[in-house]
Amino acid sequence: MKTNLFFVGPGRSGTSWLFDVMAQTQRVQVPRIKEPAFFDTHYDKGLAWYDHLYAPLADAVACARVDFSNLYYLDPQALERIAAYNPQAKIVIIERNHADLFRSMLYFELRKGRDLAEIRALADRKYHASDCSLHIDRLREYFAERLVVIPFELIEQKNLHQIYDLLGLPDLPVVSSNFINAKMVPRARVLARLSKLLALWLREHEWFGLLQQLKRSQRLRSILFRQGAAFQPVPEIEALVDQYFGSKP
Repeated sequence: MKTNLFFVGPGRSGTSWLFDVMAQTQRVQVPRIKEPAFFDTHYDKGLAWYDHLYAPLADAVACARVDFSNLYYLDPQALERIAAYNPQAKIVIIERNHADLFRSMLYFELRKGRDLAEIRALADRKYHASDCSLHIDRLREYFAERLVVIPFELIEQKNLHQIYDLLGLPDLPVVSSNFINAKMVPRARVLARLSKLLALWLREHEWFGLLQQLKRSQRLRSILFRQGAAFQPVPEIEALVDQYFGSKP
């Protein structure tokens, strides 16, 4: 089976939770790493490498094969490659409020260890990347009826029945997952940078299993980041959001 559902983005829209849920159904073929990034970053490795990322699942059992690479939507060449690879595939984008997504993207850069000056320099690019309506219009022109738009509210509500209905999937087992790639702030920027470098190294050397385990480790997250009740908004980030959207986005 070829990949027939491409979740092309954007990041910070609940795709980690949805990936985790779909992986547990035993009816959806998922890759060993959430974001293969094959059609943009690793295309030179060839289709055999891409197919090898997916554990075998009998076609009689599998109802879909999915790719959750959250930057495809920004890369016209990647989209062209996807269209050539499987002209029947559905392209899925999650629509989230512009200001909320922009804010989440900025905090994510902070989480990766970037300082505030670096984040300010990225703000224009993140503002464009977080404008879902702009990208939906562009993708609809290219993919027409094969484009599926999932409102972020369905992700927040964990409304799997409606999500699966939009995707054209059969009634899959409804499983629970508490895995949420939540907003968090690093306790120390140097630790955040080191953890990002480690993740990149593990990915480059294809230690996908270990990488997934580390990403899901709540203990590791609590050591590296302030999250949940310990999370405190960063005034400089909030001011940057206000600069783009006004004081009440």
